[in-house]
Amino acid sequence: MGQNFYIAKQPIVDLKNEIYGYDLFFRELDGGKFKAIFKDELLETAKVLVEALNHLVMIL
Repeated sequence: MGQNFYIAKQPIVDLKNEIYGYDLFFRELDGGKFKAIFKDELLETAKVLVEALNHLVMIL
């Protein structure tokens, strides 16, 4: 991808505060600030999934 970007994982919890799943967030570093910059939401979602899966494959 050639640019600085970050993927964060935030837990999704139920009423008992038990982890139900995770939400992945995509952020780009723009001028020293993290921003959610989306030109195409579907494309950005695909990038997050591809990067997450690539990372998972590398650690297995």
